[in-house]
Amino acid sequence: MAGLLLRNAHIFARTGRGLCVALEAAVPVSVTSIQRALYLNSSSVRLASTFRRDPDFAVPTEDFPAYEDEHGRWFYKDGTELEVWGIGAKTKERPIKSDKYETVQSYDSKKGWLVSWRRIGVIAKKCGMMPLWDVYGARHALTVLQVEDCVVSQLKTPEKEGHYGVQIAAGYIKPKNVKPQMYGHFLRSGIEPRRHLREFKVTPDATVAVGTPITAMHFIPGQFVDVQGTTIGKGFQGAMKRWGFAGQGASHGNSLSHRAIGSTGQRQDPGRVFPGKKMPGHMGCDRRTVQNLRVYKIDPVRNLIYLIGSVPGHEGSYVRVTDAFKKRFTALPPLPTYIQKPDQPVVEELVWTPPNSPFRTVEVVDVDDTPAPKKKGSK
Repeated sequence: MAGLLLRNAHIFARTGRGLCVALEAAVPVSVTSIQRALYLNSSSVRLASTFRRDPDFAVPTEDFPAYEDEHGRWFYKDGTELEVWGIGAKTKERPIKSDKYETVQSYDSKKGWLVSWRRIGVIAKKCGMMPLWDVYGARHALTVLQVEDCVVSQLKTPEKEGHYGVQIAAGYIKPKNVKPQMYGHFLRSGIEPRRHLREFKVTPDATVAVGTPITAMHFIPGQFVDVQGTTIGKGFQGAMKRWGFAGQGASHGNSLSHRAIGSTGQRQDPGRVFPGKKMPGHMGCDRRTVQNLRVYKIDPVRNLIYLIGSVPGHEGSYVRVTDAFKKRFTALPPLPTYIQKPDQPVVEELVWTPPNSPFRTVEVVDVDDTPAPKKKGSK
């Protein structure tokens, strides 16, 4: 097994006879290729999406050799129990460059799946914000994003572009407003012209074919995402609004300098203003990324994603949504993306349920409020 490069592997399993994998095919190569594939970028390892708890999200896999019981344990079809392993993610410890599998890590109920593949993201339109209340009665401020006509427009490979990447197109545009160069690009891809194009770098096991639609079911409720967008432009603003300066005194003795920034330098030495000095200037219209926003609800019918928190940009602007870089999965999302089966009914909505109540529980104790009898001789 040490001299095989694992391709199309369904799962990693550790049994009493040592490390083994359920494979569809294997090609004999050197140990160095295994180190490069497993420890650097996991380029040839494909985790089956049927590891997910909810089968509705799973990409269909034919002849999967194992199944999961109600307790989360995995078994072969003959009843032999196995332990599911993922691929080592980025941790503080650097992986050991050897032919041993010491850095392969398993599923942890607290940390989630430790995987190193990288999926594509989506281009969504910001619809606005609204409040919703969960099952415990806690109020959440949600941002509503709509995945509008999101489709794969180009697949990039190391042979041509030097890296693995997937280009996503979204947003309606009139054909007469499309430039000839872009019209030819969409014509070669075989899709209708779109207004916005974004590229997502992915691992080889997360590539998607050209023309594949990307919907809101690409994410799952409860997972964390990173949202990147352009902030709202504020124009030319003073230092108090732009940088949060406190301003100068507002009482007697100050004339026409209440909102002035004050001194900007020193004396003849150094005789200049240091670069980066906070001063009045243009505010807004910057690319900003908000990290670790939880997906609260998904509406597959209208392709809506509800996120807890705010995202940059005004209503109607387009943002880039990807899996959170600093958070781990508690359940595996569909890999490479969600594929709707022809005979599968569309789910109305999927809502995340908090594991615990955000409110402090107070124990109510019955108190006897009857007055105590007075002692003899007391006034």
